[in-house]
Amino acid sequence: MSTKKGMSRTNHCLTVVLCISIIIGLGTLLSACGQGSQTVALRTVTSAVVPTRTVTSAVVPTPTASSARVQISYDPSLAAGVQEETFPASPPDDLVPVPEHKVIVLVDSYAATRRLYRQPAGLDGEAKLMIFPVAGYEAASPLAGERIQALRSLLAERPASPVGEIPLLPLVNGRQMFYSQLAYIDFANGSGVRFLTQYAQEPRNVNNSEMFYTFQGLTADGAYYIAAFFPVSTQSLPEDDAILREDYVAFEAAYGTYLPAAVQALDALSGQDFEPNLAKLDAILQSLLVQTN
Repeated sequence: MSTKKGMSRTNHCLTVVLCISIIIGLGTLLSACGQGSQTVALRTVTSAVVPTRTVTSAVVPTPTASSARVQISYDPSLAAGVQEETFPASPPDDLVPVPEHKVIVLVDSYAATRRLYRQPAGLDGEAKLMIFPVAGYEAASPLAGERIQALRSLLAERPASPVGEIPLLPLVNGRQMFYSQLAYIDFANGSGVRFLTQYAQEPRNVNNSEMFYTFQGLTADGAYYIAAFFPVSTQSLPEDDAILREDYVAFEAAYGTYLPAAVQALDALSGQDFEPNLAKLDAILQSLLVQTN
Protein backbone atom coordinates (compact mmCIF):
# COMPACT_ATOMS: atom_id res chain seq x y z
CA MET A 1 0.00 0.00 0.00
CA SER A 2 1.14 3.53 -0.60
CA THR A 3 2.60 5.71 2.15
CA LYS A 4 0.32 7.20 4.80
CA LYS A 5 1.63 10.72 4.12
CA GLY A 6 -1.33 13.05 4.11
CA MET A 7 -3.44 10.55 5.99
CA SER A 8 -6.16 11.93 8.24
CA ARG A 9 -7.44 10.01 11.21
CA THR A 10 -10.67 10.50 13.12
CA ASN A 11 -11.42 8.69 16.37
CA HIS A 12 -15.11 8.22 17.10
CA CYS A 13 -16.84 7.95 20.46
CA LEU A 14 -19.23 5.04 20.92
CA THR A 15 -22.89 5.21 21.89
CA VAL A 16 -24.34 1.90 23.06
CA VAL A 17 -27.76 1.18 21.53
CA LEU A 18 -29.63 -1.83 20.19
CA CYS A 19 -27.79 -1.91 16.90
CA ILE A 20 -24.42 -0.53 15.61
CA SER A 21 -24.34 1.77 12.64
CA ILE A 22 -21.21 3.42 11.45
CA ILE A 23 -21.81 6.31 9.12
CA ILE A 24 -18.52 7.55 7.88
CA GLY A 25 -17.89 10.39 5.50
CA LEU A 26 -16.41 9.08 2.31
CA GLY A 27 -15.50 11.49 -0.45
CA THR A 28 -16.51 10.38 -3.91
CA LEU A 29 -13.00 10.05 -5.17
CA LEU A 30 -11.42 10.97 -8.44
CA SER A 31 -12.93 8.90 -11.21
CA ALA A 32 -11.17 7.20 -11.29
CA CYS A 33 -0.55 -17.55 -7.50
CA GLY A 34 -3.03 -19.97 -8.50
CA GLN A 35 -4.96 -22.91 -7.28
CA GLY A 36 -6.69 -25.81 -8.92
CA SER A 37 -10.37 -26.66 -8.86
CA GLN A 38 -11.88 -27.56 -5.50
CA THR A 39 -15.07 -29.45 -4.80
CA VAL A 40 -17.02 -27.83 -1.99
CA ALA A 41 -20.71 -27.23 -1.41
CA LEU A 42 -22.01 -23.73 -2.09
CA ARG A 43 -22.34 -22.01 1.26
CA THR A 44 -25.30 -19.84 2.17
CA VAL A 45 -24.64 -16.96 4.53
CA THR A 46 -27.49 -15.73 6.70
CA SER A 47 -27.51 -12.87 9.15
CA ALA A 48 -26.23 -13.66 12.62
CA VAL A 49 -28.39 -12.53 15.54
CA VAL A 50 -25.83 -10.80 17.74
CA PRO A 51 -25.92 -7.73 19.99
CA THR A 52 -24.45 -4.66 18.34
CA ARG A 53 -23.25 -1.18 19.28
CA THR A 54 -23.70 2.07 17.34
CA VAL A 55 -21.26 4.81 16.38
CA THR A 56 -21.66 7.64 13.91
CA SER A 57 -19.45 10.27 12.37
CA ALA A 58 -20.14 13.39 10.36
CA VAL A 59 -20.50 13.17 6.61
CA VAL A 60 -17.61 15.29 5.34
CA PRO A 61 -17.61 16.20 1.64
CA THR A 62 -14.29 16.43 -0.17
CA PRO A 63 -13.48 19.68 -1.96
CA THR A 64 -13.28 17.96 -5.33
CA ALA A 65 -16.37 15.76 -5.40
CA SER A 66 -19.72 15.07 -3.78
CA SER A 67 -19.74 13.18 -0.50
CA ALA A 68 -20.72 9.61 0.19
CA ARG A 69 -21.78 7.73 3.30
CA VAL A 70 -20.63 4.30 4.45
CA GLN A 71 -22.56 2.40 7.08
CA ILE A 72 -21.63 -0.88 8.78
CA SER A 73 -22.58 -2.76 11.92
CA TYR A 74 -20.35 -4.97 14.07
CA ASP A 75 -20.55 -7.09 17.17
CA PRO A 76 -19.10 -5.20 20.19
CA SER A 77 -17.10 -8.27 21.17
CA LEU A 78 -14.93 -7.64 18.09
CA ALA A 79 -13.75 -4.11 18.90
CA ALA A 80 -14.11 -1.11 21.17
CA GLY A 81 -14.51 1.36 18.32
CA VAL A 82 -13.54 2.36 14.81
CA GLN A 83 -11.05 4.68 13.19
CA GLU A 84 -11.31 6.21 9.74
CA GLU A 85 -8.16 6.74 7.70
CA THR A 86 -7.75 8.56 4.40
CA PHE A 87 -4.91 7.46 2.14
CA PRO A 88 -3.76 9.53 -0.85
CA ALA A 89 -3.30 8.03 -4.28
CA SER A 90 0.04 6.33 -4.73
CA PRO A 91 2.67 7.80 -7.08
CA PRO A 92 2.26 6.71 -10.73
CA ASP A 93 5.43 4.61 -10.55
CA ASP A 94 4.42 2.79 -7.36
CA LEU A 95 4.78 -0.99 -7.59
CA VAL A 96 1.29 -1.43 -6.12
CA PRO A 97 -0.65 1.60 -7.39
CA VAL A 98 -3.91 2.54 -5.67
CA PRO A 99 -6.21 5.56 -5.97
CA GLU A 100 -7.14 7.75 -3.02
CA HIS A 101 -9.27 5.62 -0.75
CA LYS A 102 -10.74 5.25 2.72
CA VAL A 103 -10.02 2.63 5.36
CA ILE A 104 -12.23 1.77 8.33
CA VAL A 105 -10.21 0.05 11.06
CA LEU A 106 -11.65 -1.75 14.09
CA VAL A 107 -9.63 -0.39 17.03
CA ASP A 108 -8.85 -2.12 20.33
CA SER A 109 -10.07 -5.21 18.53
CA TYR A 110 -9.59 -8.95 18.85
CA ALA A 111 -6.97 -8.59 16.10
CA ALA A 112 -4.59 -6.88 18.53
CA THR A 113 -3.77 -10.31 19.93
CA ARG A 114 -3.94 -12.09 16.57
CA ARG A 115 -1.65 -9.89 14.49
CA LEU A 116 -0.14 -11.69 11.56
CA TYR A 117 3.60 -12.00 11.99
CA ARG A 118 4.14 -12.77 8.30
CA GLN A 119 1.72 -11.29 5.79
CA PRO A 120 1.48 -9.68 2.37
CA ALA A 121 2.57 -6.03 2.34
CA GLY A 122 -0.23 -3.65 3.27
CA LEU A 123 -2.43 -6.15 5.10
CA ASP A 124 -0.61 -5.50 8.41
CA GLY A 125 -2.81 -7.72 10.57
CA GLU A 126 -5.53 -5.13 11.21
CA ALA A 127 -9.25 -5.85 11.10
CA LYS A 128 -10.37 -3.38 8.46
CA LEU A 129 -12.43 -2.47 5.42
CA MET A 130 -11.06 -0.57 2.43
CA ILE A 131 -13.27 1.37 0.02
CA PHE A 132 -11.88 2.23 -3.42
CA PRO A 133 -13.47 4.13 -6.32
CA VAL A 134 -13.61 1.65 -9.20
CA ALA A 135 -12.94 4.19 -11.94
CA GLY A 136 -9.92 5.51 -10.08
CA TYR A 137 -8.53 2.04 -9.45
CA GLU A 138 -8.93 1.01 -13.09
CA ALA A 139 -7.13 4.18 -14.16
CA ALA A 140 -4.32 3.68 -11.66
CA SER A 141 -3.61 0.05 -12.46
CA PRO A 142 -4.52 -2.02 -15.54
CA LEU A 143 -3.84 -5.18 -13.51
CA ALA A 144 -6.24 -4.03 -10.81
CA GLY A 145 -8.75 -3.38 -13.59
CA GLU A 146 -8.40 -7.01 -14.67
CA ARG A 147 -9.04 -8.17 -11.10
CA ILE A 148 -12.13 -5.97 -10.87
CA GLN A 149 -13.50 -7.43 -14.09
CA ALA A 150 -12.73 -10.94 -12.86
CA LEU A 151 -14.69 -10.21 -9.68
CA ARG A 152 -17.63 -8.90 -11.71
CA SER A 153 -17.71 -12.18 -13.64
CA LEU A 154 -17.36 -14.28 -10.49
CA LEU A 155 -20.24 -12.50 -8.75
CA ALA A 156 -22.42 -12.80 -11.85
CA GLU A 157 -21.85 -16.57 -12.13
CA ARG A 158 -21.33 -17.50 -8.46
CA PRO A 159 -19.71 -20.90 -8.99
CA ALA A 160 -19.47 -23.10 -5.89
CA SER A 161 -15.88 -24.07 -6.68
CA PRO A 162 -14.12 -21.41 -8.79
CA VAL A 163 -11.11 -22.59 -10.74
CA GLY A 164 -7.90 -20.72 -9.97
CA GLU A 165 -7.43 -17.90 -7.50
CA ILE A 166 -10.18 -15.61 -6.26
CA PRO A 167 -9.71 -11.96 -7.36
CA LEU A 168 -8.19 -9.91 -4.54
CA LEU A 169 -7.25 -6.27 -4.15
CA PRO A 170 -5.07 -4.51 -3.17
CA LEU A 171 -2.52 -6.31 -5.28
CA VAL A 172 -0.30 -8.64 -3.26
CA ASN A 173 3.29 -9.60 -4.01
CA GLY A 174 2.78 -13.32 -3.57
CA ARG A 175 0.74 -16.31 -4.66
CA GLN A 176 -2.70 -17.14 -3.33
CA MET A 177 -1.95 -20.56 -1.87
CA PHE A 178 -5.58 -21.64 -1.56
CA TYR A 179 -9.08 -20.53 -0.79
CA SER A 180 -11.40 -22.12 1.75
CA GLN A 181 -14.79 -21.48 3.36
CA LEU A 182 -15.91 -19.58 0.24
CA ALA A 183 -19.35 -17.96 0.38
CA TYR A 184 -21.14 -15.19 -1.49
CA ILE A 185 -22.54 -12.34 0.58
CA ASP A 186 -25.12 -9.75 -0.43
CA PHE A 187 -25.21 -6.38 1.31
CA ALA A 188 -27.65 -3.49 1.10
CA ASN A 189 -26.45 -2.16 -2.24
CA GLY A 190 -23.98 -4.69 -3.55
CA SER A 191 -22.46 -8.12 -3.21
CA GLY A 192 -19.16 -9.91 -2.80
CA VAL A 193 -17.35 -13.09 -1.94
CA ARG A 194 -15.68 -14.05 1.33
CA PHE A 195 -13.07 -16.71 1.83
CA LEU A 196 -10.08 -17.73 3.91
CA THR A 197 -6.68 -17.65 2.26
CA GLN A 198 -2.95 -17.29 2.73
CA TYR A 199 -0.27 -15.79 0.49
CA ALA A 200 3.32 -16.87 -0.01
CA GLN A 201 6.10 -16.96 -2.57
CA GLU A 202 7.18 -20.49 -1.70
CA PRO A 203 5.54 -23.66 -0.33
CA ARG A 204 4.36 -23.01 3.24
CA ASN A 205 2.13 -24.71 5.74
CA VAL A 206 -1.35 -23.39 6.45
CA ASN A 207 -1.20 -21.76 9.88
CA ASN A 208 -2.99 -19.31 12.15
CA SER A 209 -0.30 -16.65 11.89
CA GLU A 210 -0.67 -16.21 8.15
CA MET A 211 -4.20 -17.23 7.18
CA PHE A 212 -6.83 -14.49 7.03
CA TYR A 213 -10.49 -13.87 6.17
CA THR A 214 -11.14 -11.53 3.27
CA PHE A 215 -14.19 -10.11 1.52
CA GLN A 216 -14.00 -8.74 -2.01
CA GLY A 217 -17.08 -6.95 -3.27
CA LEU A 218 -18.64 -4.31 -5.49
CA THR A 219 -21.53 -1.91 -5.07
CA ALA A 220 -24.46 -2.63 -7.37
CA ASP A 221 -23.83 0.54 -9.36
CA GLY A 222 -20.21 -0.51 -9.95
CA ALA A 223 -18.86 2.69 -8.38
CA TYR A 224 -17.01 1.24 -5.37
CA TYR A 225 -14.81 -1.75 -4.66
CA ILE A 226 -14.83 -3.02 -1.07
CA ALA A 227 -11.98 -5.12 0.34
CA ALA A 228 -12.14 -6.35 3.94
CA PHE A 229 -9.45 -8.22 5.89
CA PHE A 230 -9.78 -9.94 9.26
CA PRO A 231 -7.27 -12.21 11.02
CA VAL A 232 -8.81 -15.57 11.98
CA SER A 233 -7.61 -18.72 13.70
CA THR A 234 -8.75 -22.25 14.48
CA GLN A 235 -7.57 -24.91 16.88
CA SER A 236 -7.33 -27.23 13.88
CA LEU A 237 -4.24 -25.40 12.58
CA PRO A 238 -0.74 -24.91 13.96
CA GLU A 239 0.02 -21.43 15.24
CA ASP A 240 3.06 -20.85 13.04
CA ASP A 241 5.49 -22.35 10.53
CA ALA A 242 7.55 -24.40 12.97
CA ILE A 243 7.07 -27.49 10.82
CA LEU A 244 9.05 -25.81 8.04
CA ARG A 245 12.03 -25.33 10.27
CA GLU A 246 12.03 -28.99 11.24
CA ASP A 247 12.55 -30.40 7.73
CA TYR A 248 11.68 -28.08 4.87
CA VAL A 249 13.00 -30.45 2.21
CA ALA A 250 10.62 -33.19 3.32
CA PHE A 251 7.73 -30.71 3.60
CA GLU A 252 8.33 -29.38 0.09
CA ALA A 253 8.46 -32.91 -1.32
CA ALA A 254 5.05 -33.72 0.19
CA TYR A 255 3.47 -30.33 -0.55
CA GLY A 256 1.43 -31.58 -3.51
CA THR A 257 -0.57 -33.89 -1.25
CA TYR A 258 -0.36 -31.79 1.91
CA LEU A 259 -2.08 -28.63 0.64
CA PRO A 260 -5.25 -30.22 -0.85
CA ALA A 261 -5.72 -32.25 2.33
CA ALA A 262 -5.25 -29.15 4.52
CA VAL A 263 -7.81 -27.19 2.50
CA GLN A 264 -10.29 -30.06 2.60
CA ALA A 265 -9.95 -30.16 6.38
CA LEU A 266 -10.58 -26.39 6.61
CA ASP A 267 -13.67 -26.66 4.43
CA ALA A 268 -15.06 -29.37 6.70
CA LEU A 269 -15.10 -26.97 9.67
CA SER A 270 -18.09 -24.85 10.62
CA GLY A 271 -17.94 -21.09 11.12
CA GLN A 272 -18.08 -21.65 14.88
CA ASP A 273 -14.80 -23.54 14.72
CA PHE A 274 -12.97 -20.29 14.01
CA GLU A 275 -12.04 -17.39 16.22
CA PRO A 276 -13.80 -15.09 15.76
CA ASN A 277 -16.90 -16.96 14.60
CA LEU A 278 -17.12 -16.39 10.84
CA ALA A 279 -20.79 -15.41 11.26
CA LYS A 280 -19.74 -12.29 13.18
CA LEU A 281 -17.44 -11.23 10.36
CA ASP A 282 -20.06 -12.06 7.73
CA ALA A 283 -22.55 -9.86 9.62
CA ILE A 284 -20.26 -6.84 9.21
CA LEU A 285 -20.32 -7.23 5.43
CA GLN A 286 -24.04 -7.98 5.31
CA SER A 287 -24.69 -4.69 7.11
CA LEU A 288 -22.62 -2.66 4.65
CA LEU A 289 -24.23 0.27 2.87
CA VAL A 290 -22.33 2.65 0.59
CA GLN A 291 -24.37 5.64 -0.54
CA THR A 292 -23.40 8.55 -2.74
CA ASN A 293 -25.17 11.80 -1.94
